[in-house]
Amino acid sequence: MLARRIGYDEKRIATLELAARLHDIGKLAVPDVVLLKKASLTPAELDVMRRHTTEGAQILTDVLTGMDRETVPPSKKGGSFRLAAEIAQHHHEWWNGEGYPRGVAGEAIPEEARITALADVFDALTHVRPYKEAWTITQALREIEGLSGRQFDPRLCAEFLRLVVELHETHEADLDAFLGAEARTSPLVSANRVLGRIMRSALRSDTRNYPTGPV
Repeated sequence: MLARRIGYDEKRIATLELAARLHDIGKLAVPDVVLLKKASLTPAELDVMRRHTTEGAQILTDVLTGMDRETVPPSKKGGSFRLAAEIAQHHHEWWNGEGYPRGVAGEAIPEEARITALADVFDALTHVRPYKEAWTITQALREIEGLSGRQFDPRLCAEFLRLVVELHETHEADLDAFLGAEARTSPLVSANRVLGRIMRSALRSDTRNYPTGPV
């Protein structure tokens, strides 16, 4: 919705929608003891968690390699997975350069990653997590507004805030249900079967071990 609001055409929106769904794929490499921990993470655990960005980018790069080995129609190749790797790598970078993994700042962060970061943080704030309760829409918007120009691109942040306020006014009873329905009716949902097959093939060929126990 934000991408459409700032002028992306439908093809670019579709590519971003598919790519953004994979932004946290690197959490496959994070042990459950860290991923699901309710207490604050230790510095060592935080380092493990932060590696999900580079791990995700590598997994998606491996997917591209796997696609090259398979007979995959050209229309299914390339664009979304290359963008997904960029988003996985950059969605925790901050506008002011204080993010991770590389401290990239400003316009050097791919715009699609900046869009994904806003949606990701809003989703995390407004839903229950192992370490927190769900925030209200108002609380989440106030937090995001306070991070404009620091964590978030101020231009995109302003558009995002306006968009959510408009949607909240229109769907005040249950904005979360509306957004969930929008996601489920996306034409890209039908593409998930193809996506899953390609991902499983690539991960089977990955020789790295993804831990599930303690660090």
